Amino acid sequence: MLVQMNASRIKGLSLIELLVVVAVLGIVLAVATPSLTDLMNKRRVQLIANELSTDLAYARSEGGLRNKRTGMTFRSSDTMSCYTIQVFLAARGCDCTKGAGVACDGNIELRTTQIPSLTGVSLVLGDAFVGEFKNLDFTAPLRIVEPAPSAIRVVGNRGYILEVRISVLGRVLICSPDGKFGGVQPC
Repeated sequence: MLVQMNASRIKGLSLIELLVVVAVLGIVLAVATPSLTDLMNKRRVQLIANELSTDLAYARSEGGLRNKRTGMTFRSSDTMSCYTIQVFLAARGCDCTKGAGVACDGNIELRTTQIPSLTGVSLVLGDAFVGEFKNLDFTAPLRIVEPAPSAIRVVGNRGYILEVRISVLGRVLICSPDGKFGGVQPC
């Protein structure tokens, strides 16, 4: 009889074994989550810096093709950073916080990009940027109209920073101001 009871016993995990596995998984996740969050924020900073660099080159080329004052208007708020590429017909730039397709009133909107604060990334121009308009204008022969920001910082909430620098002739360079961003040249 004893032999029959052991043969019919069902094999499986005990409650203690299951709790040990859950505890080990919890420890692994607790260690890996900050690294994953850092990696995602670093990648977002890099992607937005690359997109901004491409958009600056696009605005410069549109200035040459259209032979009109063309450029970008930057704006920032508590909820987002944004910019609009436009052909200037009116004196004031567009308001990118309104969204794509409705950002310009009197100017020709070519592209509007919004970066919500929830992404953990923001744009910084100069010393104080929150809320105010900053224009970056290109005119023939594709030079930047002064005053212009020499660098636009793409700042991540985990400490990652890239600068998108633009020369007076409109050439774009992405660099790391503190030299700690791997794979990007220091400024």
